[in-house]
Amino acid sequence: MRLVKAEIHGFGRLADGKVNLDSKVIAVVGPNEAGKTTLLRALAYVDNQATLRPHERSRNMNVSDDATVVRVQYLLDERDQKHVAEFGMEEPPTSLWLSRTAAGTSGIIKTVEPAPRKALAPLDEPIKHLRVAATKKSFKQLDYASPEPNVGGDEPAVDESRVLLREQVEGSVTAFLSDVELDGSHAAVSRHADALRSSRDALAAYRLADGMREAMDGVLAWFDREDPTAAVADALWRRSPNILLFNEEDRTVSSTYTLSDELAARPPASLHNLLGMAGLELGALWATFTTGDEGERETLIDAANRTLATKFAVAWKQSHITVVLKTEHTVLSIWIKQDGKRITQFDERSAGLKMFVALVAFLAVREQTVPPILLIDEAETHLHIDAQADLVNTFMTQHQAAKIIYTTHSPACLPPDLGSNIRAVVPDPNHEYRSLIKGSFWNGAAGFSPLMLAMGAAAAAFSTVRFAVLGEGASEMLVLPTLIKRAINVPDLEYQVAPGLSEVRPEMYPELDLAGARVAYLVDGDQGGQNRRKALIEGGVPEERIVTLGALTLENLVDPGAYLQVVAVLLDECNPGVVVPGLPSLPGPTVEVWPSFLDRWAKEHRLNMPGKRAVAGRMVEEMLAVPSEFGEPILRQLNDDLWNVLGRGASSSDDPS
Repeated sequence: MRLVKAEIHGFGRLADGKVNLDSKVIAVVGPNEAGKTTLLRALAYVDNQATLRPHERSRNMNVSDDATVVRVQYLLDERDQKHVAEFGMEEPPTSLWLSRTAAGTSGIIKTVEPAPRKALAPLDEPIKHLRVAATKKSFKQLDYASPEPNVGGDEPAVDESRVLLREQVEGSVTAFLSDVELDGSHAAVSRHADALRSSRDALAAYRLADGMREAMDGVLAWFDREDPTAAVADALWRRSPNILLFNEEDRTVSSTYTLSDELAARPPASLHNLLGMAGLELGALWATFTTGDEGERETLIDAANRTLATKFAVAWKQSHITVVLKTEHTVLSIWIKQDGKRITQFDERSAGLKMFVALVAFLAVREQTVPPILLIDEAETHLHIDAQADLVNTFMTQHQAAKIIYTTHSPACLPPDLGSNIRAVVPDPNHEYRSLIKGSFWNGAAGFSPLMLAMGAAAAAFSTVRFAVLGEGASEMLVLPTLIKRAINVPDLEYQVAPGLSEVRPEMYPELDLAGARVAYLVDGDQGGQNRRKALIEGGVPEERIVTLGALTLENLVDPGAYLQVVAVLLDECNPGVVVPGLPSLPGPTVEVWPSFLDRWAKEHRLNMPGKRAVAGRMVEEMLAVPSEFGEPILRQLNDDLWNVLGRGASSSDDPS
């Protein structure tokens, strides 16, 4: 399962917000004190068993103890559905919601969608048998026959229950079968279970109508089976990833530690994690110094290093990397051993590798059987610019965590896909003590300006961007990275896409906020793109830095079914209360620009048409940004053309060292 959404109400500055979390790595940006850390705290609240105290709740809101303050949604995959298949549900579950109230006393509230219901198929067979058995003839056989007087002329006492047996059984069975036809088997059996049970027991007592009684046994066996709702929710919850705060104390590992009584009693969190992973008790190691038992000391260190080698071999299979512990005098030092040969000091290695070591140790001592969701506040702390980029690369390539959500103030610490991997927390202009969560802020300006505004960063901050592609509008920034990644089958791109060519005057092109970056300018292949190419050149952009898309427009490279699916949903949202007719078939991708074609169709039907940015954003959110067969080779060629301009071949490494 994967975490895709969170809804937050009355939690600090986040009075009412929703955030899409459907990316492996998400950077949360925003001005100081806007509420970035609050967002992480809200997500962690799902699993941390805390209580949201009154002063932590949103100001000027009546957030009661039983109010739901955080809820998160997980989409289930086939493995999750298979895991709960034993519960025999009518339809497989597709999502799991976990929520908590402000008081938190009710624990985690689990909601499965669609709501688990017992499968109806096992009920169909006994109902069918009951219909066959419930004939007029079989009911007539239940009529009461008065017994003959005995030899003394005395008449036996009348069994009133037996007299009424036919009326009871025929009435309950007929009413049940009638309601099955009217309301369905589930509603009918729920309504008539008690009456059927009474009739079944009466038939058993008199040993009558075996066929009818056995059919009722089958119906009641289905009804008596426990409702699967709670069991399914619990089973799925146990499979859900924990949401963990990966604090600075946990992720900061030093190269050396001077051993002492104080350190042994209260080791830093990161050292505690690493030694816990190694199975080395720090107090026992320190005791070998106080007693002078050097042999025991070496025995402990050797066992710890062998344990670390075994566990790191499992954690990072791409490269033979492990941690080696050494002692000299009363100093414990941390080293890295690579490929079984080269040993280097921990501080000499990259920020990505050091974070990886801390992460593996952090998870090892918590015995996480399911890769968790990690929350990291101010990930760039104490890291220089190159180290920040290395850290983000580690975030993108690691497999120990299912998802990493982190806050940052630094443009150098942003993920490569600016369209789908960034969320902004910005002050609410209408409420002094509240903030808004924004997944889309790319409008109204060119280049990185919208992102700078969301981050509260200065223009010079983006001089750290190494490779940038400047597209015509926000739709390119939102959907192009996903399309190219799928076309060339890579998890991430090494360049970032920013919007804006259609937002600024041509004479401003050379002054866009991309100082220090290698920039490629991307224009569409239609007439508008050709006009923009000409304007770029006239505005001073070197012709060799301009790449023309090998298609009329980007949308024409998307799978047409997926594109129409998204447009249809957005059309309904843009036209409430209106019956939207079925969308027309799209023309061939080389015939006409698809957005223009649909705009014209919408005008003919007097419909409000969603904008290109909204369509692009929804395609990415719904995992529908899929290249068509026509589009794949064009996107592969586009990637090559962009790298020809950016001045290097596309290559990346999964080695964190």
